[in-house]
Amino acid sequence: MRRTTTHELVDILRHWNQAIDNNSCIRAVSKAFDHVDHSIVICKLTALGVAPILVRWVCSFLIDRQQRVKFYVSDWLTLSGGMP
Repeated sequence: MRRTTTHELVDILRHWNQAIDNNSCIRAVSKAFDHVDHSIVICKLTALGVAPILVRWVCSFLIDRQQRVKFYVSDWLTLSGGMP
């Protein structure tokens, strides 16, 4: 089931509040923005009356973007600082 960004944010806040109440650690990963169609964003910005120069800036930011995930497993290290 696909959920809206608002649903994802409310769910994350609920988990965070529960963790804080229970003195637990907090970890959050959200994929709420993974399927946002760039052309819809541009249309909505235009429809909202966002200045054309800003719409062009967003377009240039979104066009030809790439990503990749690289995974490797490091050797075990004993931590002497920082947060695991």
